[in-house]
Amino acid sequence: MGIGISMKAQSVKEAQQPEGILTRTDSIGMPSEKRVKEHLVFLRKQIGEDRKWLSREKKEMEKAKDLVLKMEKELLRHERGSSVVRLGRSGQKESNERRREYGKV
Repeated sequence: MGIGISMKAQSVKEAQQPEGILTRTDSIGMPSEKRVKEHLVFLRKQIGEDRKWLSREKKEMEKAKDLVLKMEKELLRHERGSSVVRLGRSGQKESNERRREYGKV
């Protein structure tokens, strides 16, 4: 079946260019320009919401880190100022003073 189609090489070359393919909205199965614009508006709005969420989460993480650091400093300060009882390797209680005697602190 010989179907004769007359096309110029330039027409074929233009049809194969990515810019032409991406900007063409009149072919079958392609969304209309209106729908593409609607999608862009929706996606931009979604990105804005996601950025706000991410910003809030980062702030919460920073607060949590600050709280952990504060708690750690408080524990270290408290530990230095008191006689904390710990279990040694053998399972016996050792006070900080006793551990200092043996150079374990």
